[in-house]
Amino acid sequence: MEKHSVEIFNKINELIGEGKEFALATIIKASAGSPGRTGFKILVFKDGSTFGTVGGGELEFQTVQNAVKVIEKQKSKTLDYKLTEDLKMACGGRVELFIEYFAPIKKAWLFGGGHMAQALTPLLDSVGFNVIVIDNRKEFAQKDRFNGVSEVINKDYLEFAEEFTPSTDDSVIIFTHGHTYDYDILNILCKRGIDIKYLGVIGAKNKIKMIKEKISAFNYKNDLINEVYAPVGLNIARRTTSEIAIAIAAEIVAIYNNVTEIQFMSKKNEK
Repeated sequence: MEKHSVEIFNKINELIGEGKEFALATIIKASAGSPGRTGFKILVFKDGSTFGTVGGGELEFQTVQNAVKVIEKQKSKTLDYKLTEDLKMACGGRVELFIEYFAPIKKAWLFGGGHMAQALTPLLDSVGFNVIVIDNRKEFAQKDRFNGVSEVINKDYLEFAEEFTPSTDDSVIIFTHGHTYDYDILNILCKRGIDIKYLGVIGAKNKIKMIKEKISAFNYKNDLINEVYAPVGLNIARRTTSEIAIAIAAEIVAIYNNVTEIQFMSKKNEK
């Protein structure tokens, strides 16, 4: 494998791990005279910045422009250029490219590695999340305790809340053992004003009301405390750990799918 391809693939692995969105343009066919050869690749990001090359010149310029559109539309496409006729390039030849869209892999950060996390992890994994569990107890921060988990981190909750860097497409769910650290974690996240897709906290309505009032009194510049989903999960008269996990997963899926109203429909009386 050529060095160019190795560097591209290493960069792709890095970007996927970071949950970044990008497009990969690859020359799938190139005739003699083209500045790029079959297999040349370029990574393109939403702001038009790049990594790699498909040969430079007008060919690369047009490829990048189309790749940005692919990211905006989130849909891959194929390009076919006759370089002299289509791009006014003196070198001649013909090039076919495939531009592939890579969506960011969303992550779910679970603060607490108890029974709730065990029930929720496989559900979130099944709908495309990389699930990361954080627990300050070494015996609970064991990867073999969870199905579908991507990573398990044994660290002080508050230290981790101060330093981790979720992306805007990530979710955070807080349900530490005995709810001991729930308030402190949420307060840190609100103080930081993290920008994420979903933030949920488990607990009874009275407890949640008290926590929200307490954090609101700090008057942080952001409005994150008013965007918290709490009590967490859809209201499906949940009672068991499994039911609560289903309610949380369903609420998260609804948010990611931009559902603004949840309707419970019955076909019992349909004729």
